[in-house]
Amino acid sequence: MPGHAIDTFPELCARIRDAGHEIAHHGYCHEDVSVPPEADERAILEKGIDRIERLTGSRPRGYRAPYWRSSYRTQELLLEQGFLYDSSLMADDFTPYYQRTGDDLDRADPRSAYRFGAETDLVRSRSPGISTTGTTTRCRPRGRGR
Repeated sequence: MPGHAIDTFPELCARIRDAGHEIAHHGYCHEDVSVPPEADERAILEKGIDRIERLTGSRPRGYRAPYWRSSYRTQELLLEQGFLYDSSLMADDFTPYYQRTGDDLDRADPRSAYRFGAETDLVRSRSPGISTTGTTTRCRPRGRGR
């Protein structure tokens, strides 16, 4: 839920919360976070977290990037802020998987091998309905997402 929606329609957002729906992070004003510098992306993330905390009393567990666009820093920021999952992209429609950070393609030499980065504890899933409490054993085993 964009933070701006919480500011603009607090009663409606409270009804959504009270109906038992998860309130996940979706930007503040549905910004394209792939464009601004890191400080601005961080401020947008923190502002949305603040609005969700005020509405729900707890930090959001899930994230979906507005426009389905993330920056190369988004994963690190989500991990830093304690998010459990990100449902922005859809590399696998049915099986949650651990995201990687630091993937690298040498653009100067497109014939070189793609280098996979290290897997993180951030789970990527198309379905926001996955179980993200306790362990994440329902995810594809580590090292098999390549």
